[in-house]
Amino acid sequence: MSLLPYSFARPFLFNMDPEAAHELTLNNLERIQHTPLMCLASQPRVSDPVTLAGLPFPNRVGLAAGLDKNAR
Repeated sequence: MSLLPYSFARPFLFNMDPEAAHELTLNNLERIQHTPLMCLASQPRVSDPVTLAGLPFPNRVGLAAGLDKNAR
């Protein structure tokens, strides 16, 4: 269960400046880290093993554009 429904958060975040929305999201995730609230924002782990170039990985790996911005 998500802390804030995507359908509610999307219009708010998409109407903001992209940099401001990015900072707001990261700052709020940082603020709730290591608190009971993180359980509400986190998603369950999915087991989806994949083999790539002969190497087994326990899950698929992906990185959204901008996720590593400023190494955060």
